Amino acid sequence: MESSAGDPTQAGKLKNEFFYDPFVSGDRAEHANLFYDILLANGHISCYLLNTGFVGEGSSYRDISLADTMGILDSVLRGGLEDWVLSPKTGLSIPRSVRAVDPNLMRPEKLFTAGDFEMRQRALAQQRAEIMDRFPGLHTKIKGVFQK
Repeated sequence: MESSAGDPTQAGKLKNEFFYDPFVSGDRAEHANLFYDILLANGHISCYLLNTGFVGEGSSYRDISLADTMGILDSVLRGGLEDWVLSPKTGLSIPRSVRAVDPNLMRPEKLFTAGDFEMRQRALAQQRAEIMDRFPGLHTKIKGVFQK
């Protein structure tokens, strides 16, 4: 989500950034390819995608609080996320549970009707595929994750 510190005219709007790191300058595809190579060469490294905003909408809206974020990070860093399962709805591996965190935060499909969730997932997949086209130098394996 855009903040007033980033672009005050866009504050509060959802924002999608590929390989976003405020400290990276230059070609993002080049940096993403380097990161990909580092991960390939170091199979012991684990990476996590962490949503620190919200899940759902309207009556199903769930804020991801600082306590939720800290609970997730505590489980990642001190153990407790050993039981993972592939979500057929999102295609992501998710923990079965995280102590002291509402499990619905990791299962957005439970916050929408089945049809609405599928429609949103298709739109998200399309958006991600289009974003990948903006990075012509990006490794085909990285693009392939989003352009099936």
